[in-house]
Amino acid sequence: MKNLKGQWPLGVVMIMFFILPFSTIPGLFDFIFAVLGLMALGIAGLIIASVVTGLKQRNNER
Repeated sequence: MKNLKGQWPLGVVMIMFFILPFSTIPGLFDFIFAVLGLMALGIAGLIIASVVTGLKQRNNER
């Protein structure tokens, strides 16, 4: 979890938008939204980890 900087937020959002149209295929609606939900949880975890890492670094600088 040391390297959370970079273009990962943009990349994940792009992947989510590329996956979303596949939900129009009959029978894949539930599966696609389950995958997107798991990706959203992963994004939330990465955001929380980056905030915690930033706060730890900020406290260490003081």
